[in-house]
Amino acid sequence: MISFIEEYYFLCFRSAEFFAALAGILCFKKFKNDKASKYLIYFLIYINCIEILASYTVIIHENPSFLSIKETLKNTVFEKNYWWYFLTWFIGANVFFSCYYYLIAENTRIKKAIKLILFSTLLFQFIYFVLFMSSSNYDYMIYAEVIDLFVIVFLISSYFIQLLNSENIISFYKLLPFYVSIGTLVFFIVTTPLTFFERYFTLSDPEYISLKYSIKFFAIIFMYAFIGIGFIVSKPKLRN
Repeated sequence: MISFIEEYYFLCFRSAEFFAALAGILCFKKFKNDKASKYLIYFLIYINCIEILASYTVIIHENPSFLSIKETLKNTVFEKNYWWYFLTWFIGANVFFSCYYYLIAENTRIKKAIKLILFSTLLFQFIYFVLFMSSSNYDYMIYAEVIDLFVIVFLISSYFIQLLNSENIISFYKLLPFYVSIGTLVFFIVTTPLTFFERYFTLSDPEYISLKYSIKFFAIIFMYAFIGIGFIVSKPKLRN
């Protein structure tokens, strides 16, 4: 099982991302009047794009014709793609999920809290990135993921509280935000602790590599599969 995951890791998780985006695109007409769901579809397409661009490290490393570029990037922040994921995923995900749950929120106080959290964490993450982007140990990634985890937990908790206090609880399985919340929460809770061990990542430790890939493999597959299924089985909720 481990050998299968290691061999087909990138193919499977890219397929999962593509499946979620494709499901959203195919169901776009169904959600054309649901602003939050449309933004989710755009975000899934965006994720597929940033994954393609993030593969520049693999292309440069495996292609001998890019040897000069590889040497130029050596010992710089651009040698690995952490900086790219920080800007496009950690900060990007923070912005998207805050906006997404703001759109589906029905409580005015929660909406104000989401706006406050978005602007404060976004400012902190951007300043922190500028100050520490030249760091070669990427410790700043730990704080970025922890911040995102707390933001996600707050956003999803506020959604479930509102769901429990509304009539929508009767048909929760028909609501796309329910599937997005479950998949996203599981993904962040399971994968965030891995960041604390990233500084110890080395190719000479195959046990840790196998564990890391296995955890991220199932977390990614679960999240995108859950969201993709959500597009198919859920019904849109029209909002102004």
